[in-house]
Amino acid sequence: MRKEEAYQRGVESANSGETECPYEDNEMAKEWNRGYFIQTTLLEEQRLPTVKAVGIKGFLCKGIDGKFFFRVYSEKKDENGDKRFVDYHIAHHDLQIVLDDEDAVLNQCSEEEGVIEYDFQDDEGKQILRKSRIASLNAEFSCEVASGDRNRRGVLEETDE
Repeated sequence: MRKEEAYQRGVESANSGETECPYEDNEMAKEWNRGYFIQTTLLEEQRLPTVKAVGIKGFLCKGIDGKFFFRVYSEKKDENGDKRFVDYHIAHHDLQIVLDDEDAVLNQCSEEEGVIEYDFQDDEGKQILRKSRIASLNAEFSCEVASGDRNRRGVLEETDE
């Protein structure tokens, strides 16, 4: 019963704005912190707006941890004059998207797999090979290896040529 009381006291502290944990006992402090954290999170969620995502335009980005997130820029600017943005973590299991990027192409590697990449063609439709295309070609290679086409060997390396 004491842990439940500590938890409830943490909830009450969050509601009142009190930030000091009154417990020295580790287990009790842990319960107070749990109640405080959960309640402050709930209070914060109540203050932030929830907006339907239909028609929201943003960018699907890949973080340095390899996870994808959705970045939405605001018309508001920060103190440096840069556009402000919000990064949304994706907690949706089958989010429908519409690609609206004139520089993107779908490169199908097999019947089941493909790569979304930059369009590396000039205005006349000629293929352009740039250093930045190396990553794309490596992705194609990975796709072909994954689909069973092992005609290509090795990974392309960047060169200064």
